[in-house]
Parts: sequence; C-alpha cells; structure tokens
Amino acid sequence: MARNFMINTLTTIFPLYSQLTLMEAIRDCKTSAELRQVFQRWEDTMATNRTGVKRLPEFKEKLFAVL
Repeated sequence: MARNFMINTLTTIFPLYSQLTLMEAIRDCKTSAELRQVFQRWEDTMATNRTGVKRLPEFKEKLFAVL
C-alpha cells in the first residue's frame, strides 16, 4: 500500500515517467524497511516541485499511516 501511494503521488505531481528511476526503486522494495530507505529520495524529489512542497505534509501523514 505504501509503495503504491509513493508512486501515485509522484505521478500526480510530476509528468509521466519523469521520475522513472525513483519509481523503479520504490517498486523494487520488498519490505517496509526498504521503503523507509527510499523515503528520503521520495521526500527530496517531492520538495523540488511547487505543488509537491505544498502537499508534502499531507502526503507524509498519509504515507506514515500505512508505512
């Protein structure tokens, strides 16, 4: 669920396939511990976009609920 959420937020904020490398890293995670290791890249990426910055607190809250 957390993996899907992270990928969905990327596709919502960024043009399709613009964050493909990060999406693949998220997709390849098998455990929540692995997702936590990718979390910082996801957060940093979201912070590079105006809409991402505005919605990041909301996204993080929802992500932590399932992570």
